[in-house]
Amino acid sequence: HGYLSKKELKKKLQLADFLVVFGFNGRFGETITTGKIFDYMEAVKPVIVVGRTDSELASLVIKTGIGFVASNFTEMNEILTDFAKDPKLFVTKMHLKRNSEEIVKYSTRSTAEAYINIFKEVISK
Repeated sequence: HGYLSKKELKKKLQLADFLVVFGFNGRFGETITTGKIFDYMEAVKPVIVVGRTDSELASLVIKTGIGFVASNFTEMNEILTDFAKDPKLFVTKMHLKRNSEEIVKYSTRSTAEAYINIFKEVISK
């Protein structure tokens, strides 16, 4: 689809009812996390991770409360059926799950501070 500016991306994400991100099942699948998840966090829309429940991606979604993890057909069917029954209730339940204290740990500022602290530690040795 070509390049999409951050501004345009935000507009497109706001049009969605929920956002889907696919995990990686291959080698190192438990540690690989797509950067897209951070755009999704910022969009404040329910996120559905399709993939491994033991992955860093799944852990991030569960800790922050931004969505659900579905690792098989049955789990995906349950989530989508719940959404189809009452989309407004689904989104409301999702917003109640959000953990702002965890979400802020993944902000640009928090990440920059973490790297600054690592550099300070390395330089001090």
